[in-house]
Amino acid sequence: MPNSLSMNAGRRLVGQVERLKSRLKNRSEEMKQNEEQLLTTATTTGTAFAIGYVDGRYQERAEVFGIPASVLVGLAGHVAGFAGFGPSTVMHSVGDGGLAAYAVTLGAGLGQKARLESDAGGTPPGPPPTP
Repeated sequence: MPNSLSMNAGRRLVGQVERLKSRLKNRSEEMKQNEEQLLTTATTTGTAFAIGYVDGRYQERAEVFGIPASVLVGLAGHVAGFAGFGPSTVMHSVGDGGLAAYAVTLGAGLGQKARLESDAGGTPPGPPPTP
C-alpha cells in the first residue's frame, strides 16, 4: 500500500514538473515575440526620426533623381529584407520607417496646403455642413 501511494505522488510530481516546463516554454516564446516587437518598433521609429531630423535640419529635402530620400530608404530597406541582407525584420523595419517618414511629410504638406487655401477664402476645413 505505501508503495502505491508513493507511486501516485511521484506521478503527480512528474505531471507538475511537465506542466511547469510547458508554461516556461510558452513564457520564453512570448518573451521572444515581445523582444522582436520592441526591436521592430524601435527600428521603425528611429529610422523615421532620423529622416525627419535630416529633413528639418537641411532646408532642402534630400532627393536622388527627384525621388525623396525617405522613399529610397523605404524601398532599399524592403529590398534588402527580401534579398536577405542582414536580419530581415530589421531591414523591413528600416523600410517601414522610411515610408512612414515620407507619408508624414506628404500628409503634413497636404494639410498645410488645405489650411492655406482655407485662410485664403477657400472651403473651410472639416466636414461639409449637414442639410
